[in-house]
Amino acid sequence: MLSVNWVKDIFALYLLIPYIASDTLETPGEKYILPKTSWNFCNNVIFKNLRDSICHTFVTVEEKVNDWSGHGDYLIFDGRILYDRRTHDKLGYYSKTWNIDVKYVHQRLLELYNEIIK
Repeated sequence: MLSVNWVKDIFALYLLIPYIASDTLETPGEKYILPKTSWNFCNNVIFKNLRDSICHTFVTVEEKVNDWSGHGDYLIFDGRILYDRRTHDKLGYYSKTWNIDVKYVHQRLLELYNEIIK
């Protein structure tokens, strides 16, 4: 399953949750540090909305088709990624999604994990 295009990046997004959540658990002691990221994930997408989107709705990817159509070149997020929870709840039924280029996601994940490790 991990060899399917971009599935590793989707798992990496989920592994970011402790670092992008607005509330964090207490560490077991003073010597343990849970780094926090302070930037946006990308234009129009703040970490809180990214976290809410992947925790409460979905992120997926289409199968890569090598026909130059772009099919499989984007991670697809629920529209919640653009809104805070209250605004999203007021939208009611809708079918909007937000796509982010997987190459950008991959590069951004590498940047974030390097920031966390430092």
